[in-house]
Order: sequence, then C-alpha cells, then structure tokens
Amino acid sequence: MARASDLFMDALGVESIIKSCFHFHLRSDPLSGSIKPELLLEAHLMGRTVPTWRNRLERRIEYWRDFKRVLRPVERDSLEDLASAVRRRSSACGMLPLSDEFEPIVLAMLIDINVRLSSLEEENRGNE
Repeated sequence: MARASDLFMDALGVESIIKSCFHFHLRSDPLSGSIKPELLLEAHLMGRTVPTWRNRLERRIEYWRDFKRVLRPVERDSLEDLASAVRRRSSACGMLPLSDEFEPIVLAMLIDINVRLSSLEEENRGNE
C-alpha cells in the first residue's frame, strides 16, 4: 500500500524532476536481487546551456590568435590592451543579450579608446 506522501510527491512529479536534475545509476540489491536506482554521491546539477559572457569573450580572443601573431610587437601590445579593456567591462558587455559577442567587444574597445583620448585631451589643455 502506497503512503500518502509518496502519492503526493508522485502527483507533483517530484521524482521526475529529481531524476532530470541528478545522475542515477542502477544497482542490484544483493539481498532481494531487485534493481534500485541509486543517487550517485557526486550528483551534478544540470549545467548551463548558454556559455557565460567571459567564456564567449575568451573564445573570441583565442580565435584572433593567428591575427595577433602576425602583428608587430607594438600592435600586439595594443590588441592585448584592448582585450584587457573588454575584460574590465565584462559586466556591461554581458548585459547585451546578443548571440554574437562582436558588438559588445567593439563597444567596450571604443569606450576604452575614447576614455584614453579624452584623458590625453584634458592633459593637453592643462599644458597650454
């Protein structure tokens, strides 16, 4: 006879939710010979389906590796500075729900260039 709590949980579909979130393996009970699903000790919750912004950014920077390799050393440093500027603005870039990460990367780079240019202009005005 089924317990009321078992019936309630079954009605809610809790067992199916738990099974979809954790990995199970089947184990034979040596006394009864029956097979029982056992929750693995290292149960893993289901993972992300969408890569994080940071992962997408690093993958794009890695994609540019061959391009970076053929640049002159000064240009390589400039590209790395721009990549660092994008990393510093990761929170803002991650707010744009785009499938292509190129637009937020370029926006972050343009902002960094503009900030540096504005700083130089202010410094130049102070020297006049």
